[in-house]
Amino acid sequence: MCLTGLIAMGIAYLTGRPPELHETEGLFPWSPDRWISSPGWSAVTAMGLSVIAYAVILIINRAYNFVRDTSHLPAAMFMILQGSAAVSTSHFGGGYLALMVTLVSTVLLLSIYQQPWETRRVFAVFTMLGAGILTSYGFIPFIIVYAIGCIQMRVMSPRAIIAMIAGLATPLWIVLGLGIMSPESIEWPKLSNPFAGGLSQHPTPLLVMVGITLVAGLVCGVMNMMTVYTRNAKTRSINGLMSGTGIMAGIMCVADFPNLEFYLPVLNMVTAYQTSLYYRLNRSKAAYVSILSLAGLYAAIYLWSLWQV
Repeated sequence: MCLTGLIAMGIAYLTGRPPELHETEGLFPWSPDRWISSPGWSAVTAMGLSVIAYAVILIINRAYNFVRDTSHLPAAMFMILQGSAAVSTSHFGGGYLALMVTLVSTVLLLSIYQQPWETRRVFAVFTMLGAGILTSYGFIPFIIVYAIGCIQMRVMSPRAIIAMIAGLATPLWIVLGLGIMSPESIEWPKLSNPFAGGLSQHPTPLLVMVGITLVAGLVCGVMNMMTVYTRNAKTRSINGLMSGTGIMAGIMCVADFPNLEFYLPVLNMVTAYQTSLYYRLNRSKAAYVSILSLAGLYAAIYLWSLWQV
């Protein structure tokens, strides 16, 4: 499934160059979609980061027993989801940056469960978010997710709050202090109607794929919650952190519609987790057929997207 996702991304790039991204910028005009000018290297970077994400998901699942026995399914489903939207995900952009920050932040928070004295890792999480905000405002909503995550991991304390604030401020402090950018160059966010350009802002296959992903993640998440909340406190905390990340990504796909592709990799990662957990908790023929049917549906959407290129 990992190779299938990579092949899908490669074919999407070779058969028709992905549409150019126009991501919103952050405090400074450093939008990630402009970091790599070569389309070929952008595609290679996107595929490389997808493989890294695949490996990190495997590591997280084995280290923290995310979905118990199905150790490969979350990572494999993530690659299927990435492949189904390959026309949009086969080039580097802020979404991959958000995915990396999300995965590393998740690992850091899981590693300090019930260890409130480990404020350095809290500082590291919010430093990454602070650095991300310099490049894209899409990172701002995840401040809420990981602040709540600190509560879920039972590490919230006055020292942790100070670490959060210091972490968010440090990247900006460094950039301004070293004279890399001036205060006058700061670009403050501008509120606008996200649907002013209509649904045509994104390809129809991508919209269908995101819709199915949102529904699958929501349905599996609700069904999983009924079982998970009868388990121990750590299992509930892990599921709460992942669910919060997915809910925020889903909300922002709608609230920040023009920037939908920024949140897509994170949404894919969480939906892969929820569908895999659903399969583990419901080891039945129906669950087995559901996973295969979902994979088949994503394959059909991928072929549809290629046909439209």
